[in-house]
Amino acid sequence: MPWLPPPAKGDVESALGRLIEGWLADWIVRPGPLRVQARTRGETRSLQWQGEPWAALGRNADIEALLGRDACGGEGNVAHPADREILRGVGARLLDELASFLAGLGDGVANERSSSRQTAPDGELFTVASGTGGWSIGLALSPQAVVAVRKAVAGGAVAGTGHRAVLGNRRNALASQVARLGCHLGKACLSAGDIAMLAAGDVIVLDRQPAVPLILTVEGHQCASGKAKIVRSAEGASITIAERPSLLRKVG
Repeated sequence: MPWLPPPAKGDVESALGRLIEGWLADWIVRPGPLRVQARTRGETRSLQWQGEPWAALGRNADIEALLGRDACGGEGNVAHPADREILRGVGARLLDELASFLAGLGDGVANERSSSRQTAPDGELFTVASGTGGWSIGLALSPQAVVAVRKAVAGGAVAGTGHRAVLGNRRNALASQVARLGCHLGKACLSAGDIAMLAAGDVIVLDRQPAVPLILTVEGHQCASGKAKIVRSAEGASITIAERPSLLRKVG
């Protein structure tokens, strides 16, 4: 669409809302309502800005973690250090994809990326906030970028196809994240006195036989599936994976 009428009040916010909804639909099962508002510079000072000067994205660690939690169906605790790192990795993937889409709207316009600039670049400032997830991101768009966003939405070229598998995106985003894998040999109940009397060489009888498949855990939580077993050989005993652990949970 080569030409658009001058924007009426709320036109740009509406176009940004549709663009962000398309992007979220690829990642989140039910994104929920969005709020898009024009902002002043003081209200976006705390964000890390990337992608100047054509179109810049404001982000920080809290935004990435909360956005990643939404992408994982609300599972995960952003206050837990291990969970937070994983959720941040997912959220960062989402924001990287949005930044790439915004850069692509430039259609050849130079886009000097900078990850260190703290203040918002020149252009119109907007905040896109989730109505349910608690996250919000900042967008700084040059006048040319504002026109490009309106054209993209008017022409139907919004970010996201709405046809890609949400779980597939989530799996790709999680693939490089590090998680602790555990294997439980069993447990035993001992009194405080028994524990105090333990010495080197004492044998504790566990409640699980060596022939029974062992439970696998990820980050301390039992997997929905996944087992290990003890294998004896001439070199001794070792533990091997008998059933691959499943990292996917049902997202209702």
